[in-house]
Amino acid sequence: MARRKKTVTLGLILLIIFFPPLGIGLLIYRLASNKTVFYEDGAALTKTGWVLAVIATFCLFGRWPPGFFFFGSLGVVILAYGYHARQKGKKFHQYALIVENSGTSPISSIAAAMGVSQAEAVADLTKMIEQGYFEKAYIDNSTGELVVLSVGGDAKAEKAKHKRVVCAGCGAAATVPAGRPALCEYCNSPLDTN
Repeated sequence: MARRKKTVTLGLILLIIFFPPLGIGLLIYRLASNKTVFYEDGAALTKTGWVLAVIATFCLFGRWPPGFFFFGSLGVVILAYGYHARQKGKKFHQYALIVENSGTSPISSIAAAMGVSQAEAVADLTKMIEQGYFEKAYIDNSTGELVVLSVGGDAKAEKAKHKRVVCAGCGAAATVPAGRPALCEYCNSPLDTN
Protein backbone atom coordinates (compact mmCIF):
# COMPACT_ATOMS: atom_id res chain seq x y z
CA MET A 1 0.00 0.00 0.00
CA ALA A 2 1.36 3.41 -0.95
CA ARG A 3 2.13 5.80 1.87
CA ARG A 4 -0.09 8.85 1.72
CA LYS A 5 0.94 12.39 2.49
CA LYS A 6 -0.46 13.75 5.75
CA THR A 7 -2.60 16.88 5.69
CA VAL A 8 -1.56 18.26 9.05
CA THR A 9 2.13 18.12 10.00
CA LEU A 10 4.21 19.69 12.73
CA GLY A 11 5.64 22.08 10.15
CA LEU A 12 2.15 23.22 9.19
CA ILE A 13 1.20 23.78 12.82
CA LEU A 14 4.36 25.88 13.34
CA LEU A 15 3.58 27.81 10.17
CA ILE A 16 0.06 28.56 11.46
CA ILE A 17 1.53 29.78 14.77
CA PHE A 18 4.38 31.93 13.45
CA PHE A 19 2.99 33.06 10.07
CA PRO A 20 -0.79 32.56 10.25
CA PRO A 21 -1.84 33.81 6.79
CA LEU A 22 0.44 31.37 4.96
CA GLY A 23 -0.24 28.51 7.40
CA ILE A 24 -4.01 28.87 7.22
CA GLY A 25 -3.89 29.20 3.44
CA LEU A 26 -1.82 26.01 3.15
CA LEU A 27 -4.17 24.14 5.49
CA ILE A 28 -7.22 25.21 3.46
CA TYR A 29 -5.47 24.23 0.21
CA ARG A 30 -4.59 20.76 1.56
CA LEU A 31 -8.11 20.17 2.85
CA ALA A 32 -9.72 21.28 -0.42
CA SER A 33 -7.37 19.27 -2.64
CA ASN A 34 -8.15 15.83 -1.21
CA LYS A 35 -11.33 15.21 0.76
CA THR A 36 -10.35 11.60 1.51
CA VAL A 37 -7.32 12.81 3.42
CA PHE A 38 -9.50 15.39 5.18
CA TYR A 39 -11.74 12.65 6.59
CA GLU A 40 -8.83 10.39 7.50
CA ASP A 41 -6.96 13.21 9.25
CA GLY A 42 -9.77 14.27 11.57
CA ALA A 43 -7.66 13.36 14.61
CA ALA A 44 -4.77 15.52 13.37
CA LEU A 45 -7.13 18.44 12.80
CA THR A 46 -8.52 18.02 16.30
CA LYS A 47 -4.99 18.06 17.76
CA THR A 48 -4.19 21.18 15.74
CA GLY A 49 -7.31 22.85 17.13
CA TRP A 50 -6.28 22.00 20.70
CA VAL A 51 -2.75 23.35 20.11
CA LEU A 52 -4.25 26.63 18.88
CA ALA A 53 -6.59 26.73 21.89
CA VAL A 54 -3.60 26.33 24.23
CA ILE A 55 -1.80 29.14 22.39
CA ALA A 56 -4.92 31.29 22.80
CA THR A 57 -4.83 30.57 26.55
CA PHE A 58 -1.19 31.71 26.70
CA CYS A 59 -2.18 34.86 24.83
CA LEU A 60 -4.91 35.50 27.39
CA PHE A 61 -2.51 35.12 30.33
CA GLY A 62 0.07 37.20 28.46
CA ARG A 63 -2.53 39.95 28.16
CA TRP A 64 -2.58 39.96 24.36
CA PRO A 65 -6.31 40.01 23.51
CA PRO A 66 -5.90 40.05 19.70
CA GLY A 67 -3.86 36.85 19.89
CA PHE A 68 -6.42 35.28 22.20
CA PHE A 69 -9.31 36.02 19.84
CA PHE A 70 -7.38 35.07 16.70
CA PHE A 71 -5.90 31.77 17.92
CA GLY A 72 -8.99 30.96 20.00
CA SER A 73 -11.46 31.39 17.15
CA LEU A 74 -9.16 29.59 14.69
CA GLY A 75 -8.74 26.76 17.21
CA VAL A 76 -12.51 26.40 17.65
CA VAL A 77 -13.10 26.33 13.88
CA ILE A 78 -10.40 23.70 13.31
CA LEU A 79 -11.69 21.65 16.28
CA ALA A 80 -15.18 21.68 14.74
CA TYR A 81 -13.84 20.61 11.33
CA GLY A 82 -11.76 17.90 13.01
CA TYR A 83 -14.76 16.55 14.90
CA HIS A 84 -16.87 16.56 11.73
CA ALA A 85 -14.07 14.84 9.82
CA ARG A 86 -13.66 12.12 12.43
CA GLN A 87 -17.40 11.38 12.49
CA LYS A 88 -17.61 11.27 8.69
CA GLY A 89 -14.44 9.16 8.53
CA LYS A 90 -15.86 6.60 10.98
CA LYS A 91 -19.11 6.41 9.02
CA PHE A 92 -17.31 6.00 5.69
CA HIS A 93 -15.04 3.34 7.21
CA GLN A 94 -18.14 1.37 8.26
CA TYR A 95 -19.52 1.61 4.72
CA ALA A 96 -16.18 0.42 3.34
CA LEU A 97 -16.17 -2.62 5.68
CA ILE A 98 -19.68 -3.58 4.59
CA VAL A 99 -18.95 -3.21 0.88
CA GLU A 100 -15.40 -4.63 0.96
CA ASN A 101 -14.83 -7.55 -1.42
CA SER A 102 -18.50 -7.94 -2.23
CA GLY A 103 -18.46 -6.97 -5.92
CA THR A 104 -22.14 -6.08 -6.12
CA SER A 105 -24.14 -5.08 -3.06
CA PRO A 106 -27.83 -4.19 -2.85
CA ILE A 107 -28.10 -0.67 -1.47
CA SER A 108 -31.04 -1.76 0.68
CA SER A 109 -28.76 -4.27 2.44
CA ILE A 110 -26.04 -1.67 2.92
CA ALA A 111 -28.57 0.83 4.32
CA ALA A 112 -29.99 -1.81 6.69
CA ALA A 113 -26.50 -2.73 7.93
CA MET A 114 -25.68 0.95 8.52
CA GLY A 115 -29.03 1.75 10.13
CA VAL A 116 -29.80 4.58 7.70
CA SER A 117 -32.46 5.18 5.06
CA GLN A 118 -31.84 3.99 1.53
CA ALA A 119 -31.76 7.61 0.27
CA GLU A 120 -29.09 8.51 2.85
CA ALA A 121 -27.06 5.44 1.89
CA VAL A 122 -27.22 6.43 -1.80
CA ALA A 123 -26.10 9.97 -0.95
CA ASP A 124 -23.22 8.73 1.24
CA LEU A 125 -22.08 6.12 -1.30
CA THR A 126 -22.24 8.67 -4.13
CA LYS A 127 -20.09 11.05 -2.07
CA MET A 128 -17.64 8.23 -1.30
CA ILE A 129 -17.34 7.29 -4.98
CA GLU A 130 -16.77 10.93 -5.95
CA GLN A 131 -14.08 11.30 -3.29
CA GLY A 132 -12.21 8.14 -4.27
CA TYR A 133 -13.12 5.75 -1.46
CA PHE A 134 -14.25 3.14 -3.98
CA GLU A 135 -12.22 2.95 -7.16
CA LYS A 136 -14.05 1.71 -10.25
CA ALA A 137 -17.45 1.71 -8.58
CA TYR A 138 -20.86 3.02 -9.55
CA ILE A 139 -24.45 2.89 -8.38
CA ASP A 140 -26.72 0.95 -10.72
CA ASN A 141 -30.03 2.76 -10.29
CA SER A 142 -31.97 0.20 -12.34
CA THR A 143 -31.19 -2.62 -9.87
CA GLY A 144 -30.55 -0.52 -6.76
CA GLU A 145 -27.05 -1.88 -6.31
CA LEU A 146 -23.57 -0.61 -5.66
CA VAL A 147 -21.22 -2.26 -8.15
CA VAL A 148 -17.51 -2.31 -7.31
CA LEU A 149 -15.48 -3.56 -10.25
CA SER A 150 -12.32 -5.53 -9.69
CA VAL A 151 -9.09 -4.16 -11.16
CA GLY A 152 -9.17 -4.88 -14.88
CA GLY A 153 -12.80 -6.02 -14.65
CA ASP A 154 -15.79 -4.68 -16.47
CA ALA A 155 -19.39 -4.28 -15.48
CA LYS A 156 -20.76 -7.17 -17.57
CA ALA A 157 -18.20 -9.66 -16.22
CA GLU A 158 -18.90 -8.52 -12.67
CA LYS A 159 -22.68 -8.80 -13.13
CA ALA A 160 -22.26 -12.33 -14.51
CA LYS A 161 -20.78 -13.38 -11.16
CA HIS A 162 -24.02 -12.44 -9.39
CA LYS A 163 -27.61 -13.44 -9.90
CA ARG A 164 -30.84 -11.65 -8.99
CA VAL A 165 -33.22 -14.14 -7.33
CA VAL A 166 -36.62 -14.06 -5.62
CA CYS A 167 -37.08 -15.93 -2.35
CA ALA A 168 -39.66 -18.73 -2.61
CA GLY A 169 -40.44 -18.34 1.11
CA CYS A 170 -41.27 -14.64 1.41
CA GLY A 171 -40.93 -13.18 -2.11
CA ALA A 172 -38.06 -10.82 -1.29
CA ALA A 173 -35.64 -10.00 -4.10
CA ALA A 174 -31.90 -10.42 -3.53
CA THR A 175 -28.65 -10.32 -5.49
CA VAL A 176 -26.41 -13.25 -4.60
CA PRO A 177 -23.17 -14.77 -5.91
CA ALA A 178 -24.08 -17.17 -8.73
CA GLY A 179 -23.66 -20.86 -7.94
CA ARG A 180 -22.94 -20.33 -4.22
CA PRO A 181 -25.40 -21.26 -1.47
CA ALA A 182 -27.23 -18.31 0.06
CA LEU A 183 -30.04 -17.66 2.51
CA CYS A 184 -32.76 -15.04 2.34
CA GLU A 185 -31.84 -12.14 4.62
CA TYR A 186 -35.48 -11.83 5.78
CA CYS A 187 -36.78 -15.38 6.34
CA ASN A 188 -33.57 -17.48 6.16
CA SER A 189 -35.00 -19.72 3.42
CA PRO A 190 -32.43 -21.19 1.01
CA LEU A 191 -32.21 -19.29 -2.30
CA ASP A 192 -31.87 -20.95 -5.70
CA THR A 193 -28.56 -19.56 -7.01
CA ASN A 194 -28.09 -21.91 -9.99
